[in-house]
Amino acid sequence: MAQHPLAALEKLNRAFQAKSATISAMIEASAMTVEQLQVLRIEENYNKIFYEAEKKVTFLDLVPIELPRIRRLPRKITGDGSAHHSPTARDYYRSQYFEFVDTIIEHLTTRFNADNNELRQYLALENMITSGKIDNSVINFYPKISAQRLEFQLTMFKGTTKAVSLKGAKDA
Repeated sequence: MAQHPLAALEKLNRAFQAKSATISAMIEASAMTVEQLQVLRIEENYNKIFYEAEKKVTFLDLVPIELPRIRRLPRKITGDGSAHHSPTARDYYRSQYFEFVDTIIEHLTTRFNADNNELRQYLALENMITSGKIDNSVINFYPKISAQRLEFQLTMFKGTTKAVSLKGAKDA
């Protein structure tokens, strides 16, 4: 059975919602999912998925997969040229499949890019908690937090819990 893009997204969703999820793990998981999706972005995978869909349609005695109704656009929009129409349902849904996979890859790459300013700030907070070292560029965003007190508290917390991960710090 061919792996579907939604299966990769479901795994990513479970990883994001785990109790032990961290920002760094989310970035890593999204990068791995993008790699999986790029592998799924091949013609052979699409053909397997379409073949499985056709088999299920036959098995369940459903209406066969067909091309959607062809819309005729007004001449003022199309001009003298004719609109492209896929000759078969397989060809029509192929473009839909690749557009779907490309959209997922683009959004994951954009949203979980380490250069994302908001994500970088959360990552810096995570690193500050796990390392016990104050990052003044992060503290400046929170004017009510005293850097000296936080440094003392992080040092004391790190010494008493021996936590090396955010999950360990959270469980302590």
